[in-house]
Amino acid sequence: MKKRMYRFFIDYEKEERWVNDMADRGWNLKKTVVGYFVFEKGTPGQYIYRNEFINRKSKDYFEFLDEMHIECVSKFGGWAYYRKSKSEG
Repeated sequence: MKKRMYRFFIDYEKEERWVNDMADRGWNLKKTVVGYFVFEKGTPGQYIYRNEFINRKSKDYFEFLDEMHIECVSKFGGWAYYRKSKSEG
């Protein structure tokens, strides 16, 4: 089951909190593009999400994320959403 929602945030921290609140209710982020979010039904509280401005990040930084089992969910412009299993911290 998928849920598509339109929300526009000026404050990226507020946006991140909202995405994590959705995840706590069992809606895992699958894709996002400015103001448009696609969630998929999953296990409540399975993931922790973070959004980050990734322009000018080095290759080493992305390798570090891979080593830490941090998955890139969606990228648009200079922003990306990452997630990690909540059980791993």
